[in-house]
Amino acid sequence: SPSAAAAVARALTEPHKYVLKPQREGGGNNFYDEEMCDLLRSSSPEQLQAYILMERIYPTSRQIVIVRDGQAHVVDGIPEIGIYSTLLTCGDKVLHSDYAGYLVRSKSTADRDGGVVAGVAALDTLALVDADGELELGM
Repeated sequence: SPSAAAAVARALTEPHKYVLKPQREGGGNNFYDEEMCDLLRSSSPEQLQAYILMERIYPTSRQIVIVRDGQAHVVDGIPEIGIYSTLLTCGDKVLHSDYAGYLVRSKSTADRDGGVVAGVAALDTLALVDADGELELGM
């Protein structure tokens, strides 16, 4: 489509702003920078349908504790939140669409690829804080 071609053109012009992700769970196998550009240039539109081209997000990191193999490691890290939903359709008719939960995972800023299953990220939980960084206990 014209919009997909425009997105690919933007990614080839500014590859540091994009990531090409395979449409599968489990983390890993993402393409960044020149590796992404090579794949975008060498793949047919049909082959590229197996991927999602996304703008990269550069969140603010903070010191976190990740426990691996019973050992606590203090690292610069970032949290990621995934929102899940359910969708049931029949043709163009939406029969059901609803929120189904969330998952929070945190990983080191040194790891740009991979998730919990891949052994890179750790399951986490949300903590609400006020503007001063104080924990909100009135939940």
